[in-house]
Amino acid sequence: AEARWNLFDGLLVLNSLVEFAFTISSDLSFLRIFRVFRLIRVIRLVRTVKALKSLRTMVYAMLNSFVCLLWAFVMIGIVMFIFSMIFGNA
Repeated sequence: AEARWNLFDGLLVLNSLVEFAFTISSDLSFLRIFRVFRLIRVIRLVRTVKALKSLRTMVYAMLNSFVCLLWAFVMIGIVMFIFSMIFGNA
């Protein structure tokens, strides 16, 4: 089973070398889907390894906190705008 993954990784490296050698990105862009498959393989590995449970918990916590982070940046922007208006008029 690992031989297939090694072959797949070899194809990804070959794909990267071909993209590097030939800078024709429009003709070779369909080969970039292999990079997504490699990412999926890493995600599957993180999901199945029990020792990485704390890492998985931290990643899920970060992903779920992005909405709160966005609103925090909005509030910081509003405060900066208000103070700039006050100091600009003073």
